[in-house]
Amino acid sequence: DQIYALAPAVVRSLVPPLVHKHMKKRLWNHGVARYPKAERLLKVDHSLKALSHLLGSQDFIFGDQPCTTDAVIFAMVGNIYFDNALEEPAEILEKYPNLIEHT
Repeated sequence: DQIYALAPAVVRSLVPPLVHKHMKKRLWNHGVARYPKAERLLKVDHSLKALSHLLGSQDFIFGDQPCTTDAVIFAMVGNIYFDNALEEPAEILEKYPNLIEHT
């Protein structure tokens, strides 16, 4: 809603449903939306657990220096951590403090 706050009324009424429809279709085509919610959350947990295990107590995924993989992890985990709309995945993320610290 904040994204469209300054847009003209016609844009605020037409664009969000189109964006929502587009994203829903992309998620379905990607395969993510085909799973029931409980299974999607389980997949989130498994993925975060694997990343947490790989990172361990290191500052960066492959040792002392950041790399592209660290940037990708930051983007993915940061999305979960900072996006208020992702409440359930954020609760799962809380189980993995090393990922939060990495972010």
